[in-house]
Amino acid sequence: MIQCWNCKLHKTSESFFISKIRKGGDGICKACLKIKRNLEAHKKWEKQWRDKYPEKRASREKKSKYKYRYGIAFETVEAMRVEQNNTCAICKRLPLGNRPLCVDHNHLTGRVRALLCDKCNSALGMVGDDITILQSMIDYLKHHDI
Repeated sequence: MIQCWNCKLHKTSESFFISKIRKGGDGICKACLKIKRNLEAHKKWEKQWRDKYPEKRASREKKSKYKYRYGIAFETVEAMRVEQNNTCAICKRLPLGNRPLCVDHNHLTGRVRALLCDKCNSALGMVGDDITILQSMIDYLKHHDI
């Protein structure tokens, strides 16, 4: 009985390629080797597909990102973008360069609120969505306004 280093099962010598065992090979059984080769072939195919169709990959990743991260469809985000005239919900400015608007959401409930530019999204993140801190910042700016 020989132990496969991959699945850790003890198997008969028929479960291994004899040349590998005789030459002091890696001791991986035929079943595990088949799975390993299939995974390697799939990875190779996936890389070739990504290199051949970068625009399809980017589009697919962009669409699935919203569903995975926020639980909403790409079409919902596009509808929000049209409703907001592609401007930030806070500062009402267009996003800088060709950057997309960020999906703002409540970190406690996960509920999507609106689309924001990078600066407004970062500002809310920096204060942790804390209304008290935001009000203190407003008071500070009013007090020190020259």
